[in-house]
Amino acid sequence: MSIVQSTNREKGDSTGSSCAIGDIVIDPQFKESLRPLTEEECTALEASIRAEGCRDALVVWPCEGKLILLDGHNRKEICEWLGSDYGIVEIHRADREEAADWVDKNQLGRRNLNREHISLLRGRRYIRATKRQGQRSDLDWNQESSIFNVDGLPVIDAEVDDLDISTSCQSVRKSTQIDMSTEIPDAAGCVEATTSYQGDKNLTTAEEVAADHGVSERTIHRDAKFATAVEKLKQTVPDIEQRVISGDIPSKSAVMDAARRPDKAQEILYRKPHVAYNSGNNEWYTPKAYADAAREVLGSIDLDPASHAEANEVIQAKRYFTIEENGLEQEWYGNVWMNPPYSGDLVLRFCRKLIEEHRFERIQAACVLVNNATETYWFQSLFDIASAICFPKGRIRFWRPEEDTKTPLQGQAVFYIGVENEKFSVIFGEFGKIVNVP
Repeated sequence: MSIVQSTNREKGDSTGSSCAIGDIVIDPQFKESLRPLTEEECTALEASIRAEGCRDALVVWPCEGKLILLDGHNRKEICEWLGSDYGIVEIHRADREEAADWVDKNQLGRRNLNREHISLLRGRRYIRATKRQGQRSDLDWNQESSIFNVDGLPVIDAEVDDLDISTSCQSVRKSTQIDMSTEIPDAAGCVEATTSYQGDKNLTTAEEVAADHGVSERTIHRDAKFATAVEKLKQTVPDIEQRVISGDIPSKSAVMDAARRPDKAQEILYRKPHVAYNSGNNEWYTPKAYADAAREVLGSIDLDPASHAEANEVIQAKRYFTIEENGLEQEWYGNVWMNPPYSGDLVLRFCRKLIEEHRFERIQAACVLVNNATETYWFQSLFDIASAICFPKGRIRFWRPEEDTKTPLQGQAVFYIGVENEKFSVIFGEFGKIVNVP
């Protein structure tokens, strides 16, 4: 357990504070809006904290007696993994919208964001600013109809005051024409209607946001329309924001098109999965032969921490965690089979979690199927606790529901953690070479 120390980093709107670890709350929506670190970045950050401690404080927002984490999710996770101390600084904001805006602005100050993610962040900041000031956000999707027209959805004349909108939402109090197809739910689930005024444009907010980010007003308007499309698509493509953040979309125009035609959204946005250089699609299901072999070695599979109902028909684990349950936040136990998500940051985190559960003796034995990425930190860390490793003769042919089997672009390895080395060697020796770890 790390000890949270008091610190003070910003003047005017923040104060140093100290609290127990459990007082810091991870808000899923804030966390999911952040770009995950690459494996290399995670490794470098961990090495830095090991060598110098946590130099940058965690940033929290005090709200209703809780400290909600706005910045420092990776530092917190690594510090608690290492048992290192970390500091916190409180950022005081009036409401959730302002806190979310701080998160987006803070993200825009970072390097290595892709262009689509930057556009999304700028667009959201502009939308929030126009709502706060009661100005038009220029989000009428009936403009530029080749891209933004939403076929079949009526434009409704209404007084905003007459709409059934929770008073906790900061709605615009003006008589206006409202395009209900561009409603944007806020983080609390309330609906705030974006407005489209029919009078003269007031570009004051656009000018301010554009100047803040060094772009043109036209760019900010395009960003806002893109952000509106992303928000609209969450109804049919729940992971659309994560796809934008990771760069896993064909283009911004494809997102606009998908929002205009939600019944075709998956078809427009879908990309054939591939695995290369330890990054790629997270849904690669284990072939039956390997699942059967793992059950024979382990005796039974008590837990698969990264799975799916259809995948578990093959694995036959007594308990499995889905993406919604998030195995990283659960306690593991017994005999574990793990085929972790293939994207670089997740494979690192799942391997780190496995090592932690093994260290605390919560798991008895485990078989772990991963890429044979011997140069990576997570592979070397698994090697340190493994009893034996199988290197299959060829690349494993994974499967997905209603698709042909898929072969990734590199080979795999199966780690065994337990005391039945001889049994593992005999059973998995059918697949390839076995290396016993001294």
